[in-house]
Amino acid sequence: YSSDREDSYGGLDLYHFVMPEIIRPKPVTWVKAYVKSEKDKRPLPANVQLFDLETNSLITESSCDANGLFLITLPSGHDYGLFVNMDGYLFHSENFSLEEGFPEEPYILEVLLKPVSVGEVFTLRNIFFESGSAELLPESETELGKLLKLLTENTGMRISINGHTDNVGSDTDNQKLSEARAAAVRSYLETNGIDGKRMESRGFGESRPVGDNETEAGRALNRRTEIEVLGL
Repeated sequence: YSSDREDSYGGLDLYHFVMPEIIRPKPVTWVKAYVKSEKDKRPLPANVQLFDLETNSLITESSCDANGLFLITLPSGHDYGLFVNMDGYLFHSENFSLEEGFPEEPYILEVLLKPVSVGEVFTLRNIFFESGSAELLPESETELGKLLKLLTENTGMRISINGHTDNVGSDTDNQKLSEARAAAVRSYLETNGIDGKRMESRGFGESRPVGDNETEAGRALNRRTEIEVLGL
């Protein structure tokens, strides 16, 4: 800062000081989400919720504007879960990490909502398991609750819970793991009141990749749990 105090050397002098850590600004990142219909790319005024994945706590809930835009600033250096809902559509989930620091560009997400209809498949991106295990991690609780709500509100809906893995390990082990993880999700739903007759659980191992198994990012995409709508 500058000052022309009595003891200055003439005109404005420049001064500096070390700002205490406690009052320094925290790094934040702009996050933009554009929500559209997958069928015709029409903007949707959907409801958006953001959760802190470490604590499963709701950070904010808001609606997109007429252009399907949701905009927020979030602290950098954290992991977040995003959930998008709208009547007549299957909910959509994402998880993302914001790197430390002050990025120059916003973090942008495009969300395409699928209609509630037979044959649709959507991915539960905020279902997490212990590595190499079918044990559900606490961070999965929010998304499991969303799936439970969907089935509770659509009492005629029948689903298949489909488990998938990357290609690390043997084919046999990956097949067993995918089956066990799908069964774990089904067990959670049954324990919380959903009739088991409305659900199937299947594992596909590493046979249906959606990403490149040669990269960590691709393998992460392949380790997934999907829901297929069988009936309404």
